Amino acid sequence: MYNASVYRDDLGNVLGVLAAARDITQLKRTSQYARSLIEASLDPLVTINPEGKITDVNEASVRATGMPREKLIGTDFSDYFTEPQKAREGYKQVFRKRFCGRLSAHDPKQEREIDGRSL
Repeated sequence: MYNASVYRDDLGNVLGVLAAARDITQLKRTSQYARSLIEASLDPLVTINPEGKITDVNEASVRATGMPREKLIGTDFSDYFTEPQKAREGYKQVFRKRFCGRLSAHDPKQEREIDGRSL
């Protein structure tokens, strides 16, 4: 990636150029790898930001909703649930507690790991 900017004096005369270059090859590879993991799932998968806006979806999500990827991205994740407020509370809890591989049990005071072991 290459960026350049010309800077000028008050009269518009060019005083110089500021340029920066960055090799983003590895960043692109990592992004492509993450995308391939999402697409490998037959189940609908979405990624969301802390505000609950959808940031990415896989093809299974497109098929399940009948909406193109571009229309899903940026929409409110909670709106796709019959009880949006409960969905909102759920993802907020995940972001608040920064769960990694843990699911909230029905009782919010209990948490269990994905394999079912109690914490």
